[in-house]
Parts: sequence; structure tokens; C-alpha cells
Amino acid sequence: SMVNPLMRATWAAVIVPALLRATQPRSLVAAAEGAETTLVAAAEEAETTQAAVAENVNIAKRLLVEADDHWPFSAPAGGPELADVKLLEAGVARNSFACAPDNLTEAEILAELETAAERLAVDGDSMSARKLILSSINPEEGVLDVFRSGWAKKPDEERLTVSDARIAIRSLGPSTSEGDVVYAELEDRLPNTSFVDVASSSESPLTPMTVLYDCRREGKAVVELRLAVRSALHYQDICIRWLKDCARGFRHLEIKQDGDLVFSQGEVDTAWKKRMTTDGTHDLSTKLVLKTSGIERLLVPKASSDQRLLWVGVLGPFLSSSDQGFELTSQPSEISVYYTCEFAGHATVTLKLEKARLSEASQSDFIELPWIKHCGNVEYKYISAFFKVDGASGNAGLEAIRDGRALPGFALPCGTGDHDSEVDCDKSAAPFLLTVPETEKRTSIDLHIDKKGSAEPPVFQPEPDISYDSRVLRAEIVRGPKISNPEKNKPRNSLHTVTVKYTCFKDGDSTIMLTLHVLAHRTVHLAWTKKCKEPKVKRGKALTAPQAMLIVFFVCSAIGIVICLIFCCCSEDDGRGVLAKEYSGMGNYWGDEDVELAEQMPPREKPIRRAVSDDDEVVFH
Repeated sequence: SMVNPLMRATWAAVIVPALLRATQPRSLVAAAEGAETTLVAAAEEAETTQAAVAENVNIAKRLLVEADDHWPFSAPAGGPELADVKLLEAGVARNSFACAPDNLTEAEILAELETAAERLAVDGDSMSARKLILSSINPEEGVLDVFRSGWAKKPDEERLTVSDARIAIRSLGPSTSEGDVVYAELEDRLPNTSFVDVASSSESPLTPMTVLYDCRREGKAVVELRLAVRSALHYQDICIRWLKDCARGFRHLEIKQDGDLVFSQGEVDTAWKKRMTTDGTHDLSTKLVLKTSGIERLLVPKASSDQRLLWVGVLGPFLSSSDQGFELTSQPSEISVYYTCEFAGHATVTLKLEKARLSEASQSDFIELPWIKHCGNVEYKYISAFFKVDGASGNAGLEAIRDGRALPGFALPCGTGDHDSEVDCDKSAAPFLLTVPETEKRTSIDLHIDKKGSAEPPVFQPEPDISYDSRVLRAEIVRGPKISNPEKNKPRNSLHTVTVKYTCFKDGDSTIMLTLHVLAHRTVHLAWTKKCKEPKVKRGKALTAPQAMLIVFFVCSAIGIVICLIFCCCSEDDGRGVLAKEYSGMGNYWGDEDVELAEQMPPREKPIRRAVSDDDEVVFH
């Protein structure tokens, strides 16, 4: 403790020198004085070290670690979901996330794991990623500090950062040749040489941190996450852990087509499989809706054909995500398998869905969905498209499609994603001719059908698809083409507009691809670039409970003071003045009503005059 160094310093600084000076020669006194200086310096260093340790504890108290409330942890032993999503608060991990002491032996660690499994929170087998949210708070903030913190900026010395992230895995149960039950790492690795600023709880957005899983075999394992919390002068290590439940396969994945079940509970639906492998499809594309109960990380889906007469591709919210894959959640995600036929015939199409892996040591998990596609399409040559440009009208815009084909600079280049077919991709590798700036929220495209095509107008079925990079933005078609049959004896040009709306998430560029499905004809792809800028979050000045109580107190006090001033400054009427006021003008009063004089009226110096007619009556009391 701090008392012992101080007592030793006092003894060395006062008592020992006095005794030595009284009993020893000067040489011994000088040596004692040197020892005295050394002991005092040691005591001061111990005091400084203890103060620094105390400050480090305060640093940890300012860190708050929470789970994303969309995917809470489950209670221990397969209980319900935890209502509280806080993992660490005020420098202390919750009991369901607390780590073991650091000074345990290997045998003690194994024994502690068996007991910890009964109290640790559980991350279910439907989760292939765990999203955490970090924020900094001030536990000593008072009521007045609440008002001040709204506009007072904290100095740089009080800013928190985290670094040196370490993940340790302890598998439960007997060991096998497959190794640990799960492999885990941070989505954005954080070594001790990198630092991430922790946003204040009053800022937006807060600091995210995602732990990715690779389940290598079925079982349970304890996942331990350690972080170094730092400020400008201090640091402290924190530790949180939880139990990860692992399973193989796709038991939580659900796939539907036009409302019909395709895949569920880890198996392909029997009725759908029989219909699609026997009758097949004549559609220009096959749309599937995917969702899962937790978070599933998938690679970009791959579609293949067993015949050269058919080229296939996959569209969806994963453009430019071929390396990292994309996340599938409980929010339905639509993917489309589109077809391009070279000549008539039929082919077997196979769609492959595969889980994303963190390392090659993990086994691959995938499913394949086969069906038959019947071909017989040609290009619709009577359609052209123009991007609307400010100040332009009619065909004066930027031409993108001519004779049913996308022009160079608007077709998707070969080697991008899963669209590398000899028919659809642009082998010239020309850069995109249209880049939509950050300020534009919509893009409009005019589709022109010339007079020759108006005799047999195209049918856009199914509806157009839009592909984009979901990490940068969200794009949606708010207005699609609606082609009506004109009168056959009046050929004319037809103009229809497609409008695409953008919602940006962060800074960056995304390739946008519009796919037009023309019934009984070849699919047309149109591509361009959209620049995005992260939107500024406008936070409202919401009042906290202490602020609201103080404001109510001040308002009520002000109202009370005003009421008191009114009562003090104004005198009460005695009632008689009112009557006198009412009768003060009766001398000039003319009317048909009777007059009654009460004896309570005070005497008047001025007589009451009133013209009395024959019909009036005067009563004296």
C-alpha cells in the first residue's frame, strides 16, 4: 500500500538522521543523508505509480461495450435472449461475460471453463458474426455537467482509444483431430500498433467492432476478447468472453421463389425440386428471396450452365463484393439468376451458395440448387435508351443503348463479379462514360421504342433488376417502364422513363447496373458509376431526466413568482364600488325596465335621475 513507503520515508528522513547526527561521526552522518535522499525518492516514485494505477482504473470505467440490440446474446444453458445487451460497464464485465483470473494454472483453467460454461452468455449457432458497439462515457458526470457536455468539447487527453485486440479460443469437450471448434478474428484487425478512437456516447455513429466466426465442427467454445484501453497518458487491459455454439450446414437458411418454399431446415423442398427439374422454367430470370434467423456470411452466389447454348449470371446486393462476400440477415435479400440464350434448346442451371471462410483450414459449407432452363430468345432491336442530362430533351441526352445493346462505356466490363459471359460483358474494358456525382439522389433513363417496334411493343417482364454495392449505398427503382399496346394502324414512337433512387451509407464509389428483362428476348444490362458521400447525422438536442427536472423546477418557480407579484400589487374590490360603478350612469339611462333601489346602496351625492313613463314602476326598500 501507499502507507508503508510514506512511513519508511518519514523514518529515514527524520528519526534516523537525528540519531546518527547525535551518535556518529560526520562521515556516517553524510552517508545517512545520502540514504535519506534515496529513500525519499523511492517513496515518491511508489506514490506516483499508485496514482497512475488508480488513474488507469478510471480509464477503464469510461468504456462501455454493448452488443447490437438486433442480435442479443442468449442466456446461459439455452435460456431466452438477454434483455440487457451491455457486456462491460464502469470498468467491470457483467457476470455473464466476466473472464477468469490471470494467475491460474492449466489444470485450474480447464476446471474453471467447466463451471464458466454454466454462467456465460451464449452466441447461438445461427450467428457467423458478432457485432459489438464501443462508446466512452464519464461515470462522474453530474447534473450540471449534463448541460455543459452538450456544447463543451472534451480535451484530447480525455479521448479514449482501443488497440492490441487479442482473441483466444478454448474449446469445451474432448479434443479431436479437427482442432478447435471455432476460429475467430476481428473483421478489421487491430494490432498493438493500430489505434481506433472510441466515440463518445453523445456522438453518432458509435464505434463498431465485429468478431467473425469460422465454425469448423459442431460443439461449444469459449471466445475471449482482450483490448487495451488507452488515453493520452494511461492505459489498461480489459477482458470479456462468451460461449459460442457452433453447427455445420444451413439449418437456419430459408429460400423462397414467388412465395413458394425452395429451401428450409437444411433441405431442398421436394415439390419445388420436382417441378423445376421436370418442367423447368421459360422465364428470363429466376428470382429467389433469402433470409436467415441470425447472421450468415456468404460468398457471392455462383450460377453455371451445363450447355454452351445458355449463359447465366447472378444479380443482387453484392456487386464488387466477390472477395469478402456479403451478409445475410433476417431482412429478406433478393437475388436474380438471369439467362442469355444463344439458340433454342434447354440446359441445366445450378446455383451454388457457399459460406465465407476466414482461412483455408476451415472446411467449405455449400448447397447447390439445380433446375432446367428452356431457351429461344433473340435481341429486341427496336429499343434505345438515353440518360437524362440537364437542359436536354428528347433524344438529346447521353445515349446508352442502341438497337437493343448497351454501347461501350455502359456495358459491364469483363472480369467484374459473376457477369463474365461472352455475350453480356464489354471486352473493350472501356471506362464508364457516366459518373453520377454525390449531390444527385436520382437518375432517370428514357427508353425509346421506335415506330417499327410499336407494332409489337416489348413486355418488360419480370420487373427490372438493380445491382449495386450494398456496403456503399442502396439503390432502388422507384419508377419502371410500363409499355402499353398502341393501335396497330397508328405506328408511333413510345417514350418511357426508368428512375433509380440512391441512398448513400458512406464515402466511396459503386457500380450501378440496371437489368431490363424483355419477354421472349435477350436481357439488356446498363452500367454506370455513382459517387457517394457519407450523410451527416443530425442529432437532436433531446433532454435527459436531470435536465427535464431542472427546467420544470425553474418554470414552476417563475410562474409562482409572477402569481405572487400579481396578488401583492393589486388590491381587492369590496363589492360596493362595483355597485356604485354600475349605478353611476343611471341618470342618463333610458329604457323599458323597472328600477329597484336596494337599501344596501351607499348614499350618493349625485341623485339618480331617470325618466319614468306611465308604465314604469319604482320600488323603494
